Amino acid sequence: MKQVKKQKGFTIIELVVVILLLGILTATALPRFMDVTDDAHEAVVSAVVGGFATGTSIFKAQWFADGQPTSVSEYNSLLANTAGYPVGLKTGETVTSTLLSTISSSDNCVDIFQNVLQSGGQPTIVAKTEAGAALDGTSTIISSGNDFVAYLDTTNTTTKNVCSYVYAGQYSNNTLNYLPVIQYTALTGAVTQASI
Repeated sequence: MKQVKKQKGFTIIELVVVILLLGILTATALPRFMDVTDDAHEAVVSAVVGGFATGTSIFKAQWFADGQPTSVSEYNSLLANTAGYPVGLKTGETVTSTLLSTISSSDNCVDIFQNVLQSGGQPTIVAKTEAGAALDGTSTIISSGNDFVAYLDTTNTTTKNVCSYVYAGQYSNNTLNYLPVIQYTALTGAVTQASI
């Protein structure tokens, strides 16, 4: 008796189904992986917002526990306003009643940022010191290689005590239309996220 050998393998229909499934997976997964960089930048900003809000709350609690002093030694003697929120202190600057009630410069915003956030893995920051410059994405200082750029509009009485921290980590050129901004309001201790 002769035995007929049966060949084993994939049929053309099975191969077509596998190719279709791979095509569907590629079409749905590839765009998701392409947006991973943007998601990472958004996660950085969200993490800094959360850490900054927590840090200012802990600063106020420490200020209250210390008996409401003008500076909190646990935060490198960072100055507190009358509400107990940090207003910074530029090196060499003398303590005045005006300084204790307002933020006076972008350098003070940098002081607040660096002393309120934990030092391990802290993002890099630089002060935007251009006199009267608008808060926008066209400034050359934004592309300076730092993660954040601190800005304080001293000309506007509404935003005089609001530090703006522009996230420049995703900045690639002057045509970028969206930059995340973290805003810290010293009078209320509010930390919010906006964009320019």
